[in-house]
Amino acid sequence: MATNALLHGAIRGRLFRVHLTLTATALRISVSDPRGEDLPVPREATAEECYGRGS
Repeated sequence: MATNALLHGAIRGRLFRVHLTLTATALRISVSDPRGEDLPVPREATAEECYGRGS
């Protein structure tokens, strides 16, 4: 997730954020990038593309 934030959400001068929440039964990890105002748009990746298959 952090790699995606760096590769696809990078804006010079703005950082991504990692937030960890620990409870008695779970560890929650969330990552946000500086492009939070832009929602992702689903698309089909071609066979030659290295990226674009995540969900």
